[in-house]
Amino acid sequence: MSSPAHLVRRFFAHVGAHDLDGREREWVLGLIRPGETELFWRQSTGDQRHAVDTARKVADLLPDNRTAQRAALWHDVGKVESQLGALARVFATVARSLRVPRWQRWRDYDDHGPLGAARLETLGCEPLVVAFARHHPHGPPPEYDADVWQVLLNADDD
Repeated sequence: MSSPAHLVRRFFAHVGAHDLDGREREWVLGLIRPGETELFWRQSTGDQRHAVDTARKVADLLPDNRTAQRAALWHDVGKVESQLGALARVFATVARSLRVPRWQRWRDYDDHGPLGAARLETLGCEPLVVAFARHHPHGPPPEYDADVWQVLLNADDD
């Protein structure tokens, strides 16, 4: 699980998120494929904002690695499956920490990595995109570049 400080930062970033501006929307459309468009826009404003901010950080460090940028953009897309707002996400996270029984939507939120990876795989996304969604915030499977993976993790945790 992420650190408490990370979780607090993410909560306030999520609830205070503003819509992507036109330039950001164009940048996203340049990274996603036509069949992926609907899925990206199904995400909450906070999740869209986090995705773009994370992908921009990766783009700054790996400007020629479009696949890594896409991995950053899509890494939390599985959260759409739970349909939880910010406060419910807090409760789901606390319940997981306390190891108390949870509703299915809370379990879906916890399982957003594998759920998102399955959706991305269905869409035909690159193996790195699928793997990062599935395995973050943990280390890379052996077939992936550890340095690229670390850039992705650092961008997500900022």
